[in-house]
Amino acid sequence: MIDSRAARAEDLPQDLDGADIGRVVRVVSSWIEGDWDAKLLDVGLKAVGDRVERDRARVGRAVFEWLETRQTRPGRPTARDVLQSALLRRLLSGSPKLPFVPPLAFRRPWYALVENKGKHRATFVPPAPGATTALVNDFAWDVVTVGPGQMYRLHHASSKITIRVIPNEEMPVDGGSGSRFRWLVERVA
Repeated sequence: MIDSRAARAEDLPQDLDGADIGRVVRVVSSWIEGDWDAKLLDVGLKAVGDRVERDRARVGRAVFEWLETRQTRPGRPTARDVLQSALLRRLLSGSPKLPFVPPLAFRRPWYALVENKGKHRATFVPPAPGATTALVNDFAWDVVTVGPGQMYRLHHASSKITIRVIPNEEMPVDGGSGSRFRWLVERVA
């Protein structure tokens, strides 16, 4: 039975039905500010499309896990939080929550950097003289080393990710292409 704020996503039954989803919504409604539940379920149902009936249990667990995670932040989530949450969309798509907070790119989680090997195009603002941080996609990273040829090694402490930032040879740093993504970022650890 789903009747406690202390319940966890993994405690939910594997075979949630429509009534269970309703109970999840009622239990968490006290955690959410404003008229949120219809929007939340709408987001969840749209995310799973025509698989709604088959995936009710997964949608319920994803919503519950998101709310559980969201409780660590001050204040109650709003409908806007629901609609803008990258983590909720990730959970609804069937991808697991990462064990750490990923680095950001333009104020959104940069899941591609965490999960996809290879080079990623990026914006980059080198550190000012004497500074210990540089900006990659408008997010501050700690500078580890500055190498030859404008090569930088940067670190994100909470995710323990280290990246290498190099000029994008296809888009010279000195201009000409009009693109702001004149750097390549590659995960090295």
